[in-house]
Amino acid sequence: MGSILVINLISVALSYLFLSTLQNKWVTVGLGAAFSISYLVGLFVTLALLKRHIGKLALREFASQHFRLFLASFIAMGPLFLISYYFDWVGADTSSGMRALELLIVMVISFIGFYFTSRLLRIEEISLGKELVASLMGRNKSVE
Repeated sequence: MGSILVINLISVALSYLFLSTLQNKWVTVGLGAAFSISYLVGLFVTLALLKRHIGKLALREFASQHFRLFLASFIAMGPLFLISYYFDWVGADTSSGMRALELLIVMVISFIGFYFTSRLLRIEEISLGKELVASLMGRNKSVE
């Protein structure tokens, strides 16, 4: 409960700060940063609470896993940033349909990019997710 309270307090405080100080075109980025910062602080609070209750944690393995997740995200999203910058998608005055298409492109490319990058970096959760989907699809076929 303590870490959730800390996460929410930081998130709300930073969200209001960014909403009141940033230009309109940067508010979404600010809100994303507020959530990211609050979860990062909450991570350390959670780790401290866990250490108090269960003892020593394998932080090296934990840090390595999170670094690989960060690296996979960065590699997958880097090209999308360049594409959006090149096509001036940030702050562009386009129709709602075009904005929806841009969002769809970003969602599809980021999913595919993160999936393959994660597999190359041998991120275990991605393999587990693939196995879960395969087992669920196998169950659906056996039900029919």
